[in-house]
Amino acid sequence: WKAKEKKNKAVIKQSLEAISMLNPKTKRIMEGNSAFCTYLGYSAKAIEKLTVYDITVSNKANVDFNIKQVLQTGSADVGERQWRKKNGDCITVLVSASTIRQGNDDIIVLTARDITSQKQIEKELQMRNHELDTFVYKASHDLRSPLASTLGLINLGRKEIKDKDGLKYL
Repeated sequence: WKAKEKKNKAVIKQSLEAISMLNPKTKRIMEGNSAFCTYLGYSAKAIEKLTVYDITVSNKANVDFNIKQVLQTGSADVGERQWRKKNGDCITVLVSASTIRQGNDDIIVLTARDITSQKQIEKELQMRNHELDTFVYKASHDLRSPLASTLGLINLGRKEIKDKDGLKYL
């Protein structure tokens, strides 16, 4: 059993995803792996002094509701959340949660992946798509008037020109 626990702790410690344990009663973060500390900019010791409210951008009622849902169902769907780093910056994380039993108490295990850069790229892509849509709209509008004028002149020429060779060249 000890060997298995040691392996599990090694996997959690080395994970590139942030993994932390939360006491749902006190809302305190009990511990977090190195990725969790890196994401938020706190030391392992400082992490243990934080509550979930300290790192979550969402309001307290929403956080409490999510914790209640996890406790009732045993897990939570993956969802995007905003976390506040020690320096005040916000990051977007993809979070999942589940419960484990520790003695007589439930502990919530949070797993998160920082997707801030993907969200920035997505936002930039949306902006570029909007610019492209605007360009296409303006280009088609700018071409429509000269084409309409040309077609009008061709139709007028067909009515006015009586010579077969002239109509052929038109």
